[in-house]
Amino acid sequence: MLQSAFPIPFHNKAALQGKYLFLVGGYHSSGKGCPDWGTSDPSDIRFIGDHLGDLTVTYASGTRDTVPLVLGYTLWLRSVWEEEPAPFFGEGRREEIAAHLYDALCLYGAWEGKEKWVLRVELQKEAVVSVEITGRKNTDGASAVLWGGDKSAPIKQGEPVFTEGYVTDSEALPFMEEDAPDFFAHHTVNPRALPVEEIQAHLRAVCHALHTFDEDFQKAPAFVAPDDIHSWRVSFGGSPLAEIATGVVYYNMRNLCARSDDDGFIHTSYKDAPSWRYDGFGPYVLRANSYYADYYSRDCARAVMTLNLFGESGKGLRSCQKGNELMMIYPRDGVTLGGIPVPGHYSVICNKPYIYSRFLIHRGWPTQYTPERFGAECGNLGNQETDGHGLMMMANYTAWCAEGKNPDWVSKSWEYICEGARWILWCFDHPELSFVKEDLLYGETEAAMNDYTLYANIPCYLGLLGYIEMAKAAGYTAEAECWKAYADRLQRGIDKGFASGEGWLLEKCGFHHEPTVTMLADVFGYDTADMPAVWVERSRNNYCADL
Repeated sequence: MLQSAFPIPFHNKAALQGKYLFLVGGYHSSGKGCPDWGTSDPSDIRFIGDHLGDLTVTYASGTRDTVPLVLGYTLWLRSVWEEEPAPFFGEGRREEIAAHLYDALCLYGAWEGKEKWVLRVELQKEAVVSVEITGRKNTDGASAVLWGGDKSAPIKQGEPVFTEGYVTDSEALPFMEEDAPDFFAHHTVNPRALPVEEIQAHLRAVCHALHTFDEDFQKAPAFVAPDDIHSWRVSFGGSPLAEIATGVVYYNMRNLCARSDDDGFIHTSYKDAPSWRYDGFGPYVLRANSYYADYYSRDCARAVMTLNLFGESGKGLRSCQKGNELMMIYPRDGVTLGGIPVPGHYSVICNKPYIYSRFLIHRGWPTQYTPERFGAECGNLGNQETDGHGLMMMANYTAWCAEGKNPDWVSKSWEYICEGARWILWCFDHPELSFVKEDLLYGETEAAMNDYTLYANIPCYLGLLGYIEMAKAAGYTAEAECWKAYADRLQRGIDKGFASGEGWLLEKCGFHHEPTVTMLADVFGYDTADMPAVWVERSRNNYCADL
């Protein structure tokens, strides 16, 4: 007889008795293997095989059964399965890997992506008085070791989720399809006879298909470059890791050159690129093409500076010219904010300049540019991709340097160079529109997210320094002097707003790590003696804390 559903957790003196406990749920509260954009915090990373909690069944006699809630066995992640990811489904399916996961995963409906997932647990011949779900609390990692983990495995953020339970003699629940009894014949969990070694073997095979392990690094073969003719050659030697590094640089550079079109458009992802969809632990979608059609300012600026370093400055310069043309869409559209014309600037996606302010804000992207505050003009700014703007200025400067610092190029490109600098001046001159505060630039994308950060401000400062040098080289002395005054303000703002004792305020980095010396190297080269000494010393003092 089917008992009525009861909520989880369940505690009741009116004990329930039956052959099976059915639990609806079985997913992790995060829904993903890691946060969007990844993380360097192990407690917020969830891999297949991770022991993320326990199901405890208590009987009337006081006896307890415990079922470990292990990702890939008794738990699964919802978002990963919203598409048909390889290597488990579709074109990229690997039959043996799919079979390992299917055999291990004891949640009915999870493999098929059904709305309800159900775990069936075999009960003792006693009445059940409580059913509890807990996250893993033991700090010694003993239970993690049971499932092939590390004794030092951190307690993971988030928790397993089961919404309701049933105690019954029935082989399946009424809402299940006819295949349920066949599934449970091989996927029922018996807490008193857990097949630990069998499940470990399945999950280990899946993990080794999806991830790279220490032993994989040590087995890396010697890298042999294909016969492509390129202007650059890079080789590291001394260990398998060095061979891997050579291959990584080679293939990434070849890829970057291939996605740099002759007209200067740099595709942020390569054609037919797969994607992990931000889900973080392995399954992927083939030919996702997530960003192939997009020219991202932050990504393309970094790409240009990389091309310059590898002797491909011609490609870099063409890409800058493409970005400069896209920057001008705002003055060419004649848009205003507060009745004041909006200067040209590099938005997040330069070829889709209004996508954040006119589309993504309606899907929850946070912004201060609301209709209540700015009326019908609220979407005209595009967004505050402050770091992308500064990085594109740095890209222009470094491409100019790599091509021999020709003053004629500055003169021919003066409209764009002047507009790039004018955007920063406009922000300082109109703080009621740009939210400049205490000589710091505000940002509304990932490097700042409605805040003021090192990652957003340092590129604009370095970009201004580069543009000042360019202006002087081409004889635009008055503009250079004007821009120097604003660069000095920005430097003072950075020193006052982000310094903490002898270091930087790490909570104001933007992204995950303190970026100062990395960005200084883009402009000054790799000798720290050529960089601003005070900033380098702050970064050095922060180094261990940043790690």
